Amino acid sequence: MRLRCGVASVCAAVCAVVLAVVPSALAVDAGLWYVDATGVRDAWAQGVTGKGVKVAVLDSDVVSDYPALADADISYRLVLPDGATRCHAQDHEDIVLTVDEPYRKSSDILSTHGTEVASVIVGSGKGYDGNPGMTGVAPDASVTAYPVDVSKSNLSFNNATCMTDSGRGIAINRVLSAAIDDGARVVNMSFTSMQHPDVDTYVRALRKGVVIVNARWDTQTPGTDDLVGDPMDVTYFPGTLAVSAVGPEGKLDEGPSDTKDGNVSFVAPGARISTPNSGNPKRLSADGQGNSLAAPMVAGYLALMMQRWPDATGNQILQALVHSTKNNPWGAGKLDPAHKYGYGQPDVAKLLSTDPSQYPDINPLLEAAVTNSEAHEQTQGMYTDRTDSFWKKTLWGHTEPFPESIDVQRDAVKVGVEYERQKTAWAQVEQCRKDGGSDCMRYSATATADKADEFVPKEVKPGSFTEYDYLYASDENDEQERVSPEAYASSQTSTQSVWGCLPVWAWALIIVVLALFVLVAVLVINHRKQASPSKRRI
Repeated sequence: MRLRCGVASVCAAVCAVVLAVVPSALAVDAGLWYVDATGVRDAWAQGVTGKGVKVAVLDSDVVSDYPALADADISYRLVLPDGATRCHAQDHEDIVLTVDEPYRKSSDILSTHGTEVASVIVGSGKGYDGNPGMTGVAPDASVTAYPVDVSKSNLSFNNATCMTDSGRGIAINRVLSAAIDDGARVVNMSFTSMQHPDVDTYVRALRKGVVIVNARWDTQTPGTDDLVGDPMDVTYFPGTLAVSAVGPEGKLDEGPSDTKDGNVSFVAPGARISTPNSGNPKRLSADGQGNSLAAPMVAGYLALMMQRWPDATGNQILQALVHSTKNNPWGAGKLDPAHKYGYGQPDVAKLLSTDPSQYPDINPLLEAAVTNSEAHEQTQGMYTDRTDSFWKKTLWGHTEPFPESIDVQRDAVKVGVEYERQKTAWAQVEQCRKDGGSDCMRYSATATADKADEFVPKEVKPGSFTEYDYLYASDENDEQERVSPEAYASSQTSTQSVWGCLPVWAWALIIVVLALFVLVAVLVINHRKQASPSKRRI
């Protein structure tokens, strides 16, 4: 295992990616290429509109009376800690969400990031004052919008944490758990956050075949050298999707999207999209861009697929998605060797003509993260190490640089366990079919999700070792150091001091310094002994 010593601070903030839109003279119709040139409108003509598929949108607050959402099958739910029933924008107590009204009104604000994201999925195309509005790719999907923060102004980068009267914010893990409980088959999260994933919550989603779609961080900082996931980042948790934006030509949007990142799994339309004009949100401009738009495009595609193939599991839907892409000269079902495009851009026509039931009920992104991490020396053991002598004494570890170190919590071993469970379950399905059995899918990982705990080894069976109930890890949890198995084995101390985390060369240097100190001390003492008799002779 290549986890090593490291110390990282935990930030007490929630960072939300919001979309910047500037005025443009482009025709609005040009901004509908993601519907007209991708096969989406053809899907509608076949009656495939996402009808009945439950999609959760975790984002900022939504303007409920935005005309494009007026006829949509959309509901709203506010998930707060400690039984709270209301929250207000931090430092803006006049901006309030309540359990009874977990949304905004156009009399207060015309457009928000959450409104745009929801509209990319279920927007009707109707806008304010009879103007065109945003159009969604799966207009009949059943959306539940869960606010995770609030907007201070139209299309603002300046979103705020929604604080309860007791001073607590909205915990993403709790909201995700609620979405799973509410029966969501797809979860869209077009934001980044400094909150850390709760492994148990995410593994529960993996078990049930809930597909989580994320927007890649809007940054030009290069990502990992391969698809290995990042269990401490909600955007890259293993088994979930990370999406970057492309334009009509299928090329990456210039800027943050056009950046190497091995954890990107797909690209989708997210440039030159018709979105509300920042100067006049009642009108659209065809120059909206960002990974935040690309993610709900994929969420909408998934809704179309799930309506078209109602008997397919979430894992099989993902398998079909991986094998039904375009603009990928490196080959279908393979990752871009340049680590920018992932598996490519989903091909809607192929998605609706390829029966996913031919594929295993194994999450291909989970499989890629686990197998790829084991293939690289720097990341070996991320999801498989159970070295008791190491993990008994620490909650955290770091991989070797890949190109930067990846934080790994002790609970991440449950990710590897879930992958093994899915493989084992599928082997039973195949054996059943080989034996001529019937209803063999009853042995699949998705069908046996409620019994998944029986597969978990005793040493990793208890609940989460860490709890991210609020915005970040508690001080009590973070006091335990992040060390490596090698460092722990070399120190063999019962304390959690930084000394147990030092590499061998550092210990050698300390020993040399101490030896020199002793040598100097001996020389000084001898010098003083030699000097004393001469003084007596004077």
